[in-house]
Amino acid sequence: MSESISSLSTVTESLALMQATEQQVDKLAQQNSTGTQSISLSGYGTQASTILNLNSSIAETQSWLSNSTQVNTYLSAYNSALGELSNDATQLQTALASFGTGGGTSTTDLATLINGLQADVTATLNTQVGDRFIFAGTRYTTAPTVALSSLPVPTTPAAISIASSSTTPPTIPEYDVDYASTTNGQVTSGKPYYAGQTATIGNNETVSYGVSADSSTIQTLVYALQQAQAATQTSSTTNSAAFIANAKSAVATAITGLSTLSERNTTSQTTISSAQSVQKASVSLLQNQVDDITQVDSATIAAELTAAENQLQGSYKATSTLLNLTILTYLT
Repeated sequence: MSESISSLSTVTESLALMQATEQQVDKLAQQNSTGTQSISLSGYGTQASTILNLNSSIAETQSWLSNSTQVNTYLSAYNSALGELSNDATQLQTALASFGTGGGTSTTDLATLINGLQADVTATLNTQVGDRFIFAGTRYTTAPTVALSSLPVPTTPAAISIASSSTTPPTIPEYDVDYASTTNGQVTSGKPYYAGQTATIGNNETVSYGVSADSSTIQTLVYALQQAQAATQTSSTTNSAAFIANAKSAVATAITGLSTLSERNTTSQTTISSAQSVQKASVSLLQNQVDDITQVDSATIAAELTAAENQLQGSYKATSTLLNLTILTYLT
């Protein structure tokens, strides 16, 4: 009887060892298939909190990177649009410089050029990127500008009058799409029309960007186009000269202003590009730290899994044989 009890105890120990080996095989198989130490944080013990903190930092940095990427898309669009507006202004300036001179720009040529420039400036100011009209201030879903060709042509030369968000009450220019619903362009708040944008691109780091269709520079360009257009339609030589003088002065101011806006936009692009480089490097570094904790060496795990499976197969056979012998001993 004592021999039977001893054999049964040995079988029990063998079964316990086999069960432990099975658990080890399951764990190694999971690690081999996922490439990680554990599929749950509980499997990392005291390092679980470190993983949580690292993943939180990764999520935050990726959010900043997403903001930077989106803003960079807008800045690229501004860059192209401001370049187009500068080209339009330069074309007008060149035409005005030779207007009325022998062999220079004729009235018909100037009128044709202005029609094309008005259409191009209108389209540029209504540039849409994704679901946002980038020159609309904070009225993201509203095309900010009516067709410039629809504006009344001045009949008398007059100095430019700039609408502004800083006046009381704030005012918007005649070509703004909301002008028709106001009294002389007066609005309750100038912010929706003139406000730029601010994006968070890092811890306590923001970047400001954006150009409004209602900015003084754009107003000056539109004024130059209107004065030049008026010069092509007046029968008064005196008025024509005054219109041309106004247009020349205004377009020169607009070109300078557009250059300033472009430089500001380029500065924002540089800031964004630098931030993106830092953010990408940070995400990579943080992810490497997570991987150092969670990842396993696939070759090592595969070898350990094979060894454990072989050991388990051996345990199955040995335990089966021992169990049969124990039963036989018990029966005899």
